[in-house]
Amino acid sequence: MPQLLRRPTRSRLAPASADFGFPWARPLLSEFFDIGRDVFFETYVPIDMTRTDEAITVVASVPGIDPDRIEVTLDRGVLTIAGTASGSSAEEGDSFIVRERRIGSFERSVRLPRGVDASAATSNYANGELSVQIPLVEDHKPQRIKISKN
Repeated sequence: MPQLLRRPTRSRLAPASADFGFPWARPLLSEFFDIGRDVFFETYVPIDMTRTDEAITVVASVPGIDPDRIEVTLDRGVLTIAGTASGSSAEEGDSFIVRERRIGSFERSVRLPRGVDASAATSNYANGELSVQIPLVEDHKPQRIKISKN
């Protein structure tokens, strides 16, 4: 009976971690698949925007960022959240193997629906989330219309 030859199982790693049988290609593949990653992580701020009958609320995820380094502006219906994240840097002679934490500046702008009262906007920072509440002006609040029966 013939012996069964076992081949090593194929790695299920991400393409940047696999070398496809060419170990010398690993650094090239790693650089290729990481193109733009630094820019994306440094500038992207995920948000949720909700609306009630009274206000628009925007919640931005900005974990680990000092609220004193965040600036919130509202100009002509555009809410902008900008700031700077300072992270740890490598000591002289050290090099990063993986670097995913945000460092540097970021900015996120979102157009708000019409009818917000920018002068009454408030914000709060807690547990890595920045919440901005912008009240709706009275004439833009939904009005119920009573239906009459004949």
